[in-house]
Amino acid sequence: MQEYLTENEIVEHTAIAHYKYENSLAGLAGIGSTYGVPVQGILVSTNSRLLFYGEVIKSIPVFVDIKYTDINRIEEKKMNYGLLKSIPAIIVSHKETETFTTQGNPDEFSKLKSFFELVKKKVASQQN
Repeated sequence: MQEYLTENEIVEHTAIAHYKYENSLAGLAGIGSTYGVPVQGILVSTNSRLLFYGEVIKSIPVFVDIKYTDINRIEEKKMNYGLLKSIPAIIVSHKETETFTTQGNPDEFSKLKSFFELVKKKVASQQN
């Protein structure tokens, strides 16, 4: 993740999550699309933005870069998982819609939720 940071950028928090792409091809680094396919990776909050890096397979990286000033809303919702099950997810709305989950793991989701509470505070401070 270090290679994606700018000169004065500082990593403040990290979390493991699954990313599910929702809208178009924006946010992908490299080839391919993750539409409908959750990709496990690392979420990083810095002093200026939210980053996600994961790999669909080794040669297909997925990189999401969202400036705090671009974020309109962060909310918890249920998403379909399998035929009859739903799991909690965090939805980040900006120019696109990004979904982050833990694939139904309640302990990991609690950590993810705490991570996004810190991100919400950062978003509020950057937008004021």
